[in-house]
Amino acid sequence: MEDTFVLASGILFHGISEALYDDALPRKAYEYALETCREAIEIAEHSIASEFYRFVVDKLEARHLCFFAGLGSSHEVARMTAVRVGHVKRAVGDQVFVARETSTPSPRAGDLLIVVSNSGETEIVAGWCKNFKRMGGAIAAVVGNPDSTIASLADVTLPIQTPREPGKPNRFYITAAITLSPLPIMLIERLERIGFKLPEYIIRWYQSLMG
Repeated sequence: MEDTFVLASGILFHGISEALYDDALPRKAYEYALETCREAIEIAEHSIASEFYRFVVDKLEARHLCFFAGLGSSHEVARMTAVRVGHVKRAVGDQVFVARETSTPSPRAGDLLIVVSNSGETEIVAGWCKNFKRMGGAIAAVVGNPDSTIASLADVTLPIQTPREPGKPNRFYITAAITLSPLPIMLIERLERIGFKLPEYIIRWYQSLMG
């Protein structure tokens, strides 16, 4: 329920921000939120069967560290996804880290970096990607620009192209958060398929989501 509440709240607040930007009546906030939700769910449904998800779940299943990275709003998307994936990864004895946070170790060969960037050109984030590649890590990028520097550095990309207008709230971030939200569920399903026994609290969380 908490995960659903967080994502639903994000959609609602985004709708409010669009309505405020347009100086629209309050009911427009609900309309914008509903429209954003429909768009995000459609993108997420198409993404689940994508090469991006296959690549990421394969890497998460392996015994390697997982890093998440982004700046600004992308950092928040990365962090909230890292929290959910971290619950499952820690249950199998691995760790998940968010770039720029304390006690983040250096990457090792085989580790995974999941990076979020709307422009795909953020210099600091591109630098992290280059360093990660030098260390032998794998990169999965969620980007708003599939022809960007960060996309070119990634092993696999998930493009989320939303209209961009200077100053206007961008739907990329909430769409990215929703599109990445099935990751822990898919990891649990993969681990169960290969016979890995997960802790009871993880199973209960999974069952609560799947109904």
